[in-house]
Amino acid sequence: MDTVFYQLDSGEDVYVIYSDNESDFYNDKIETNWNGQYRFDYLRKGDYTIFVYADSTDILNISYDYPVFQHISVEANNSTYTLSDFIINK
Repeated sequence: MDTVFYQLDSGEDVYVIYSDNESDFYNDKIETNWNGQYRFDYLRKGDYTIFVYADSTDILNISYDYPVFQHISVEANNSTYTLSDFIINK
Protein backbone atom coordinates (compact mmCIF):
# COMPACT_ATOMS: atom_id res chain seq x y z
CA MET A 1 0.00 0.00 0.00
CA ASP A 2 1.45 3.38 -1.02
CA THR A 3 1.12 6.47 1.14
CA VAL A 4 0.12 9.67 -0.65
CA PHE A 5 0.10 13.12 0.92
CA TYR A 6 -3.01 14.82 -0.40
CA GLN A 7 -2.49 18.45 -1.36
CA LEU A 8 -5.77 20.32 -1.42
CA ASP A 9 -6.50 22.32 -4.56
CA SER A 10 -8.49 25.54 -4.77
CA GLY A 11 -12.25 25.16 -4.54
CA GLU A 12 -12.28 21.87 -2.60
CA ASP A 13 -14.74 21.36 0.23
CA VAL A 14 -13.38 20.74 3.75
CA TYR A 15 -15.82 19.55 6.43
CA VAL A 16 -15.84 19.79 10.23
CA ILE A 17 -17.71 17.63 12.74
CA TYR A 18 -18.09 19.16 16.19
CA SER A 19 -17.01 15.92 17.90
CA ASP A 20 -14.41 13.18 17.49
CA ASN A 21 -17.02 10.75 16.14
CA GLU A 22 -16.48 10.14 12.41
CA SER A 23 -20.01 8.71 12.15
CA ASP A 24 -21.68 12.00 13.07
CA PHE A 25 -23.05 14.27 10.35
CA TYR A 26 -20.82 17.20 9.45
CA ASN A 27 -21.68 20.53 11.07
CA ASP A 28 -20.01 22.96 8.72
CA LYS A 29 -18.00 23.08 5.52
CA ILE A 30 -15.80 25.60 3.81
CA GLU A 31 -14.18 25.84 0.39
CA THR A 32 -10.40 26.11 0.06
CA ASN A 33 -8.93 29.36 -1.23
CA TRP A 34 -6.84 29.81 -4.39
CA ASN A 35 -3.84 28.27 -2.59
CA GLY A 36 -5.68 25.22 -1.22
CA GLN A 37 -5.85 26.65 2.30
CA TYR A 38 -8.85 26.73 4.61
CA ARG A 39 -9.77 27.69 8.15
CA PHE A 40 -12.61 27.30 10.59
CA ASP A 41 -13.01 30.29 12.88
CA TYR A 42 -14.42 30.50 16.41
CA LEU A 43 -14.02 26.85 17.40
CA ARG A 44 -14.40 26.40 21.14
CA LYS A 45 -12.34 24.18 23.35
CA GLY A 46 -13.13 20.54 22.49
CA ASP A 47 -12.62 17.69 20.03
CA TYR A 48 -13.26 18.02 16.30
CA THR A 49 -13.02 15.92 13.17
CA ILE A 50 -11.87 17.53 9.91
CA PHE A 51 -12.30 15.64 6.66
CA VAL A 52 -12.12 15.85 2.89
CA TYR A 53 -13.26 13.53 0.13
CA ALA A 54 -10.55 11.88 -1.95
CA ASP A 55 -11.08 10.50 -5.45
CA SER A 56 -10.34 6.87 -6.17
CA THR A 57 -10.79 4.37 -8.95
CA ASP A 58 -11.25 0.66 -8.21
CA ILE A 59 -10.22 -2.43 -10.15
CA LEU A 60 -13.34 -2.22 -12.33
CA ASN A 61 -12.39 1.35 -13.30
CA ILE A 62 -15.29 2.79 -11.28
CA SER A 63 -14.60 6.20 -9.73
CA TYR A 64 -15.85 7.08 -6.26
CA ASP A 65 -15.11 9.44 -3.38
CA TYR A 66 -14.24 8.40 0.15
CA PRO A 67 -13.60 10.48 3.29
CA VAL A 68 -10.14 11.02 4.78
CA PHE A 69 -10.29 12.13 8.43
CA GLN A 70 -8.07 14.10 10.80
CA HIS A 71 -8.83 14.66 14.48
CA ILE A 72 -7.96 17.76 16.43
CA SER A 73 -8.36 18.72 20.06
CA VAL A 74 -8.68 22.47 20.64
CA GLU A 75 -7.12 23.16 24.03
CA ALA A 76 -8.08 26.83 24.39
CA ASN A 77 -10.41 29.36 22.80
CA ASN A 78 -8.83 31.81 20.31
CA SER A 79 -6.11 29.30 19.38
CA THR A 80 -4.61 28.62 15.97
CA TYR A 81 -3.79 25.08 14.81
CA THR A 82 -2.14 23.96 11.60
CA LEU A 83 -3.03 20.47 10.44
CA SER A 84 -0.64 18.26 8.54
CA ASP A 85 -1.44 17.13 5.01
CA PHE A 86 -4.19 14.58 4.61
CA ILE A 87 -2.62 11.14 4.15
CA ILE A 88 -4.24 8.74 1.70
CA ASN A 89 -3.23 5.09 1.52
CA LYS A 90 -3.60 3.64 -1.95
